[in-house]
Amino acid sequence: MFAVIKGTPKAPRFTNAELLRKYFKMAKKAIDEVCKDAADNNIPNRWALKQFAYCQARFISLSSIEYKNEPHTLEDYQFMFDTISIFKGILSLLTPNELLQTFPVTKRYDGAKYQCKDYFSTMDNLKGLDMDKPFKEQGIDMLEILFNYQNRWLDDIVVHSMLVIDKIRIANGEDDLITGFFKSQGKEPPETIRVYNDTKGKSYAVDSNGKSMPLHKTKPKWLKVVK
Repeated sequence: MFAVIKGTPKAPRFTNAELLRKYFKMAKKAIDEVCKDAADNNIPNRWALKQFAYCQARFISLSSIEYKNEPHTLEDYQFMFDTISIFKGILSLLTPNELLQTFPVTKRYDGAKYQCKDYFSTMDNLKGLDMDKPFKEQGIDMLEILFNYQNRWLDDIVVHSMLVIDKIRIANGEDDLITGFFKSQGKEPPETIRVYNDTKGKSYAVDSNGKSMPLHKTKPKWLKVVK
């Protein structure tokens, strides 16, 4: 008779919080080197510039996990908005070739089938650009580049930036992005129900009229109590 042996899952080498600190430290070291070279030679260190962009991208991507799992204040979202803005500014100093080297395009080739971006659409979006001239000098909008660029870390940043903007708008008493879009098109916005977590870990939902209700996790039907 055979028995299935369940192994113990291997613990990650670093926790998410530890990785955040490491990438933040590496990003700070890289930007210090960029600033020093720019001050001494009036020419930024291209390698340090790419290193900062990569470390900053990983920091923002990892932060998106923390922002999904833990409640944050308006100041936290404002800090992340400023961080993403700085990141986009640094990306604009890179050339298209440097962007491809630092953030390789995901090898996905079926975008046309599913009407989404892929390797081919990413490369098509870069056509017509001077591949060895920084985006900023070509007057390119980096947000448009990010939206049309297929890369795991950059995809996380695009989604996280929209979440951050949405949270800031709501905190300032403005409409969220979806509601604002519908109103700008003269359409009736859809009914929205938002889920929040308090400091004790309890969840509650708030509808578009401001009415709140507690949320209770239901026990799956297939889960049976063993006596």
